[in-house]
Amino acid sequence: MKFVPAGRAARVIQSGPFRGIKLLLDLRYETRIFLGLYERGVAQWLPTLCRGIRTAVDVGTSEGLYTCYLLNKTSAETIFAIEPDPAVRELLVANLQLNGGAPDSKRVQFVVQFIGAQETDSACTIDSLGEVATPCFVKMDIEGDEADALRGAKKLLAAGDIRWLIETHRLDLEVECVRILQEAGYQTTIIKNDAWNNLLPEVRTLAHNRWLIATRKSLSR
Repeated sequence: MKFVPAGRAARVIQSGPFRGIKLLLDLRYETRIFLGLYERGVAQWLPTLCRGIRTAVDVGTSEGLYTCYLLNKTSAETIFAIEPDPAVRELLVANLQLNGGAPDSKRVQFVVQFIGAQETDSACTIDSLGEVATPCFVKMDIEGDEADALRGAKKLLAAGDIRWLIETHRLDLEVECVRILQEAGYQTTIIKNDAWNNLLPEVRTLAHNRWLIATRKSLSR
């Protein structure tokens, strides 16, 4: 990667559902995002899952790729950007500003607490966010706390048109999430990992990383 420029710079994503979104990227380790290959198998579901939504909940916003998508490419009136890690918050805000978002957009509401099964001094539940207008899209990527987050979303799970996109980080957690969702009346689909990982692998510290979709009715792209 010696010929790749070092450091972050504003770059426009070149292809896929994220195409046209501008992010501060370092091409030494974020080339997949820039080319539009990052989580491509998952991202291809976004237009279907987000069709006609009024609310979006991005649990584990990180640097803001999915929040920028929700801001620029969906009809969501309210977007909850949930990110408790102060180390990435500055970059998150900068990326949203590149895409016409915070601090000027009234559509984005920041939540800086962890999401869990119950409310504590440092955590809140998804249900505590308040009334959520449907259809609603929920993306969740929180490194092992996904089942607890679902346990704190009983009200939302019982609501009407909620579309879930959840990354699971252990097989037992995947099984538990599927159980919770199916008991709440959702149909679940496991997304197979992208074949591009063999050519341009992502740097992961966890052995199990896989996404699942949950909706009230079957979806087709």
